[in-house]
Amino acid sequence: MELIPGRFISRLFYTELMPMLGPGNMLGWVYRDKGDEGWHIEYRFRYYEDDDLTHKSKDRKSGYGGKAKPDQPLDEVLAAVRFIVEMSGGGKYEEVVIESDDPDVVIGRMKEQPWAHVSEREAP
Repeated sequence: MELIPGRFISRLFYTELMPMLGPGNMLGWVYRDKGDEGWHIEYRFRYYEDDDLTHKSKDRKSGYGGKAKPDQPLDEVLAAVRFIVEMSGGGKYEEVVIESDDPDVVIGRMKEQPWAHVSEREAP
């Protein structure tokens, strides 16, 4: 997940994976970049390999993404993402409403989530 100027983030989604998928979680988000006509969907799976919750863990991660059609309304995009997340988590998931392009708002809302483990660092 990259926070860049002009990137409007609508939602974050999180779920612990169903046992049949292995111990892990899924994190997804829906956003639109300034001047862009379609919503972007990105999500990643994280499969736990150790108890380390930092970015230094040995967990395996795999990321996926796509872009909605330019005329596809946000409510349809969100419905599709909810379906993916719900199926991955066996019906349980969290949806965090962001509706902002301000990185401080995004980071603030993520810090409120017990599963986020947010750390800030200076931009390069």
